[in-house]
Amino acid sequence: SSAVVTHVDRIFGWFQQTRMRCSVCGLEAESTILSKSKILTLPLKSSDRKDYTVTDLYLDSCVSKEDAMPCVNCKVCTNHEVASRVATTPELLLLWLDRGSGNDTVSLDVEEDLMLPGLVALRLVAVIYSARRHDGTACYSCACRGPMDAWWYFEEGRAPQPIKHSVSHVKQRLSCMLVYERI
Repeated sequence: SSAVVTHVDRIFGWFQQTRMRCSVCGLEAESTILSKSKILTLPLKSSDRKDYTVTDLYLDSCVSKEDAMPCVNCKVCTNHEVASRVATTPELLLLWLDRGSGNDTVSLDVEEDLMLPGLVALRLVAVIYSARRHDGTACYSCACRGPMDAWWYFEEGRAPQPIKHSVSHVKQRLSCMLVYERI
């Protein structure tokens, strides 16, 4: 069976590089595969620090974590240090900001120009915000780049509003998804 690459893969897909090292025998392995997900999840962690940039979150996601998996050398399941990174730049990069519970107070400075290590420069084209109404239902709004690089804010039931200043400081605690385009 041959692999099929779709138009969605061509626009939103990226190759993910993963490196593993067995903590018992030290055997190292590396794999590079087309990511199954078209959305990169960046977890926001609770800490003393209350403000982050997108670059901070991406670099935190690349730090090695310990995971139990079978070792081909030891022939048993052992702990491995596992680290992954985005290895190629997609045409459009979708970032989901996983705020989880208790992380809704974390402020995020959304960089309009993003330079991630080993990738081509990216430019912000949209930010989606999530909030709760008084009755608890979710409501979403967004800021999008429009003609002549002007930013516009869209919210249900309201006329579009121009954003006169940097979008990086709009609703910093409510951003949930970011859309970047390859420059």
